[in-house]
Amino acid sequence: MKRHFVLLIIVCLVFSLVSCGSVREPETAGTDSAVPGTTAAPAPVGAMPDDFSFYVVWGVHGISSYYSDTGKLTKTTDTIDGNKDKFVASLMLDEETTERFYELISSLDLLSYPSEYDPGCGYSDPCANLVLSYTANGKTYTVKCYNISVDYRRSDNEKGQAFLDVINEITDYLVSTPEWKALPDYEMLYD
Repeated sequence: MKRHFVLLIIVCLVFSLVSCGSVREPETAGTDSAVPGTTAAPAPVGAMPDDFSFYVVWGVHGISSYYSDTGKLTKTTDTIDGNKDKFVASLMLDEETTERFYELISSLDLLSYPSEYDPGCGYSDPCANLVLSYTANGKTYTVKCYNISVDYRRSDNEKGQAFLDVINEITDYLVSTPEWKALPDYEMLYD
């Protein structure tokens, strides 16, 4: 009986060790709230979930942001007088644009990126911060890039370039909108 019990324990331990190798922990899986161990990719392109939303942070020190669920578009958080509200606009994306951004973001498979990522674009002073996060099918995936070059157009690797291309396509669209252009000029400029 003891022999069977010991054998059962050994089998359980071996099984748990083997299964641990496939678990993606949130800090290394590019996700804040996805269940560790899930490797399911987002829904296929063209099948945008009803709960899809995203946010993006970009620019010098990450001073600009957009939240698709609320439409909050922030040009800058750096102000002389502390009044950040004058740099905030409302921008609700149409269905076509939202679907395009869903296709772009889901094509990245953010689970394959670490939650804090160096996209390989170098460094600068001042630096830029980028954050790309999206929610789909009840799960949120987030990748953050801190202290990178303010010229984050080119990466030294394919995966980093794919990430930067998605960030840049989204932010290029956002800064081209009438809502962005109606916001005041920056009060704080960086060298």
